[in-house]
Amino acid sequence: MSNSIWSRNFRILFLFLILCNFPSYALSFISPLAGKILSYSTFLILIVHSFLVRNIPIKDYLIFGFFYFFVSLIVDSRSFEISSSLIVKYFIFFFCIKSVLLTIKYIEIFWILVLGCISIYIEVLLSGDLVGRFSGLYLNPNAAGFAVLIGFIFSLGLVNLRLKYFGQIIFTVAGFLTFSRTFVVLWILVNVITLFYNIKNGINLLLAGLLFISFILFFQDLGLDSIRLQDYSLVLTGELSDNLVENVRSDTWSLYYEDISDNLFFGNGYLSFSGNSNSSVVRSISDQGVHNSFLMVLGEAGIFVFVAFVFFHLRYLFFGFKIFFKSPVYLLLSATLILFLFTSHNFFDNYLVLFLSGWLVHYYNSPSSKFLSIN
Repeated sequence: MSNSIWSRNFRILFLFLILCNFPSYALSFISPLAGKILSYSTFLILIVHSFLVRNIPIKDYLIFGFFYFFVSLIVDSRSFEISSSLIVKYFIFFFCIKSVLLTIKYIEIFWILVLGCISIYIEVLLSGDLVGRFSGLYLNPNAAGFAVLIGFIFSLGLVNLRLKYFGQIIFTVAGFLTFSRTFVVLWILVNVITLFYNIKNGINLLLAGLLFISFILFFQDLGLDSIRLQDYSLVLTGELSDNLVENVRSDTWSLYYEDISDNLFFGNGYLSFSGNSNSSVVRSISDQGVHNSFLMVLGEAGIFVFVAFVFFHLRYLFFGFKIFFKSPVYLLLSATLILFLFTSHNFFDNYLVLFLSGWLVHYYNSPSSKFLSIN
């Protein structure tokens, strides 16, 4: 086979593995060995792909990663041994991912996210009931909610109307099945923002609202009653419950404020805010982590590395505003990423997050790309 065919095969396989979270799923539900083999194979595939096509390292995140790991490990390196493979994977990812971004097709991302979304429906069918929260291959309902929201946003950029509406419906219902507060709030926000791009999207918002109502009524007809279902129901009356709009992570964040202020310049060390019980930050909440990637970077590596991290994400947001009327997809993705990072401290080991970060920096540096004018 020619290099182009090999490149396409490796690219699709790599995208499936990281966008559908399959190595982590295999680790949890098949066997630890299977999970490790798939994880290492994922990065081997990425390395091979970078040799088959043109590749340019993404310097922004390589430099940021160097300073984050250097500073945090100088302060406290006790967790280095158990996480050394994660560090290596991070640098391989941003050294080689440009080869994928240069050859990737918009529709490929969409369909692979559809596959990940379908796994949520499969979990519902296999569960035998509709009680609980569902996550499919993503293992965690909040991570699943983030993945299907990214798929929903990508569906908004499709030209084919049938495919666009199919994507909106399948991702929206899957997102509701995760019962993720973050998903609901961001889903509403995304739909409202699209009105500023084109008032005709009011039809899409109306259809989305009808779908939301149908979902709530369907669950209520089954006699199911849960706090999150009640939260969803309040939206129908024009309200958002405290559970949906309140920053439910604020109590967790506040437990780390003292450690941040005590070690503001160089942080508390590697993994000290990431749920690592061996860290220098020892308290009952330490196994849970700070649940905020911005506070994690600030608390582990200090204010200088934190400023760089904030700068990266703000520039994507401002660039998204700049090209909003050319394509709203970039702004929607950058805003969604930022808001998700406010509720998760898994920036360095969530490869969907890292992929989206690479996607944003790539098209920030390539503003003339037709990728941004897909609409």
